[in-house]
Amino acid sequence: MFQQEILFELNKVRALKAHYITFSGALAITVLATFSLWSGRSSEEVILATALLSSGFMSALIWPVMAAVLASRMVDIEFAHRGWLFLVTSGCSVRSIIGAKALVGMILLALSIALQAVFTFAICIALGATNIDGVRWVGFFILLWAITTVFFLFLMLAACAVESQIVVLLSGVVSAFVAVFCFLVSTPIFYFFPWAYYSLILPVRQWETTIIPNHVNLPAIAGFILVSILIWVVCLNKLRIWR
Repeated sequence: MFQQEILFELNKVRALKAHYITFSGALAITVLATFSLWSGRSSEEVILATALLSSGFMSALIWPVMAAVLASRMVDIEFAHRGWLFLVTSGCSVRSIIGAKALVGMILLALSIALQAVFTFAICIALGATNIDGVRWVGFFILLWAITTVFFLFLMLAACAVESQIVVLLSGVVSAFVAVFCFLVSTPIFYFFPWAYYSLILPVRQWETTIIPNHVNLPAIAGFILVSILIWVVCLNKLRIWR
């Protein structure tokens, strides 16, 4: 039965052209993150580190908004065309519908962020980047996908709960600005702020005019993701579409 819900959601994503939204977001981040590299002022040894730092900052600015838009469009179609009623009367449960939306959205975000990683890496190689650390590069984008997925899942629940999608879109915009602010201040308290994880997953950081390696606290990040999933499941079980 769950396979049927996934097929429904895949068809809706194609109809909504939601993949264009996330793919365009990935391309926009790639362009913005690598724009300064074309000047040729960065040495070949730091091109990759510079691209990582810029990608982290631009991702924090754009991906929360993209996650909000994706969540809003995937849910709004149900409210606009009585999709909830149709799916429930056809034998699907609300939980399975939202679960299918979550899975499809996660896959779409994974493809988009993979596209961002490949394009950014290709540009860095074309510019003559050296000191290539594949583990650090792949690790950052996997964590970026995980953090963005957390935001997407909660924004999707909010979209289901409030019906007015402007609330979800504003939440995405505010989240982006808070996430960017967390890049400017460094404090251990940020481990309790979901928005700060866009900066905490970066394997590099800027110290004055130099880019230096940064320790990524994987246990803390894994703990945040696990707690977020548990909270999301609890909220999903308590969610009521009809009041």
